[in-house]
Amino acid sequence: MPDQDYKLDNPIWYALAESHKHLCYDFENIKFYHPDYCCFGAFNKNNDYQDGIEKYSNLTDNFYIVGQEPKLPDHLYINKEIVCFQMLLNKLNYESFSPIITPLKSDNYSALFNLVQMVMPGYIREKTPLMGKFYGIFEKDHLIAAAGKRMHLEDYTEVSSIVTHPSHLRKGYASALTHYCGQEILNEQKKAFLHVLDTNSAAIDLYSKIGFQIRRRMTFWNIKHK
Repeated sequence: MPDQDYKLDNPIWYALAESHKHLCYDFENIKFYHPDYCCFGAFNKNNDYQDGIEKYSNLTDNFYIVGQEPKLPDHLYINKEIVCFQMLLNKLNYESFSPIITPLKSDNYSALFNLVQMVMPGYIREKTPLMGKFYGIFEKDHLIAAAGKRMHLEDYTEVSSIVTHPSHLRKGYASALTHYCGQEILNEQKKAFLHVLDTNSAAIDLYSKIGFQIRRRMTFWNIKHK
């Protein structure tokens, strides 16, 4: 596989130009995911993209532009700046803990949405599970932990929605699910990457032990109407 890691400098743009092209709202200088699936967008060059932002803002009142700080139309503002580390899987380390991990089906998607909303509100949409494959750990038919493969490029797949119910923390579920997704992506002859808040030292340490390495910082600009 040729070295294409530069695409991870702008993963939303390349996902929407490649594997997720069918989910793209393409406004020439800026691309967005269909808001029913994901609320992310990105521009490739510092060109005139404000018209695209204007049009997309009519579809949803809360979205993110990932990468450079955007210039916004007057009726929009940056609600918050979220700085993450982008981590790339270098070599998958051995995982000794192996809970039962189940591929999620359509009748599990509501439980997945509710779990992610509880732990990380605003980072999932109703159709996000349709972007890739998601997996879960259950206890007595209740979904208590989950993770999945969300953004897809030709040579890369993002591990996302790594969540555990607050009543089941520190049981190794997040590590097991992240490792499982990483292995699935390697089996597909692709590279795995993820994003984590740069202040979340516990999660960074967990992903590092699995084999992920910090590649760069990535900024998510949350945009709302005034």
